Amino acid sequence: MKLATRLRHTVLPLTCGVLGLVAAACSQSVTGPTTSTAHAVAPATPARAMFHVEAMTNDPPRVSTYTQDFERNFNQIMDWYAFDGSAFTNQAYQSRSGHPDPSNPDYAPGIDAAHASHFARLLLGPTETDGGGYNLNEGPYTHWGGYSAKFPKNGYQTQLDIYLDCTWAGSHAQVGETTPKNSTSKFFDWDSAINDTSGNFKRDFVFNAATYKGTYGSGFVISASENAFRANVDPSSTGRNAVHILTSGWYTFKHRFFHQVVGGTDILECSLTITDANGIVMGQWTLPNQAQGDTTDPISTVGGNRYGWFANQEIPNLPIDYARRVDNPGPND
Repeated sequence: MKLATRLRHTVLPLTCGVLGLVAAACSQSVTGPTTSTAHAVAPATPARAMFHVEAMTNDPPRVSTYTQDFERNFNQIMDWYAFDGSAFTNQAYQSRSGHPDPSNPDYAPGIDAAHASHFARLLLGPTETDGGGYNLNEGPYTHWGGYSAKFPKNGYQTQLDIYLDCTWAGSHAQVGETTPKNSTSKFFDWDSAINDTSGNFKRDFVFNAATYKGTYGSGFVISASENAFRANVDPSSTGRNAVHILTSGWYTFKHRFFHQVVGGTDILECSLTITDANGIVMGQWTLPNQAQGDTTDPISTVGGNRYGWFANQEIPNLPIDYARRVDNPGPND
């Protein structure tokens, strides 16, 4: 497959997972972002049925706190890359509050940054097809300052602000309460992945979003899973506890990784939360969701952060801001 070759992804048949390209239509495997020769990363070995990423060789060491607010000269943006591992400027450009946008975008025109004065807008990657024959636009990714094979004592969290333009969404959505794989709605999948204790890919945790126009109004329907791509996920499907966001604005998409004892076993859990600019929770999910067939991971097998990645990103000029990774505070902090 062309994209697999270009991205140097390892694509495996899956039992139902997410990142990378797709190998089988029904349950496809994802490979997460690899880096180019400049940031050498070896090809991945199969993890679990899902979209999946490569093992790393020369990735930067992890930092306890990483922040990217896109305020610097865009040629100096650190640790964000285009879908193929090339410079971030190949798939994004910088916008500034109160200044005309050079691309005159239809999506979220004239907005201010979520933080400070600058933010990034994402350009579409080449249109490919996933294993089910559905369109796919792989987006940019970050290492959160460096991959890690060690799970912090109290866990960690990652977050990214994404601007949701609900007016635009309503005019680019298939009318109805569901977003079937072949719908005219536009999708994006924002993923934060985790490693195992050897520093290899372990699992993906993904916000699945699609434009929506139906009973509730116009905007986005969003849920969460351990998978991505149209061939694998319908954000609005029954049992996924989807939320509808119908007001345009900046929203924070946060992954909080922690562990707790369930049934006598200390396991990894991830809380995925969306909050608005006032900190009001719009939606929250905890994975793994065993009712959806997710597998639990004993915390003894879990390492630290891997990538943050727009596994699929179909919205032209999508604004993002304030990417951050930080260790969770302890109970006495």
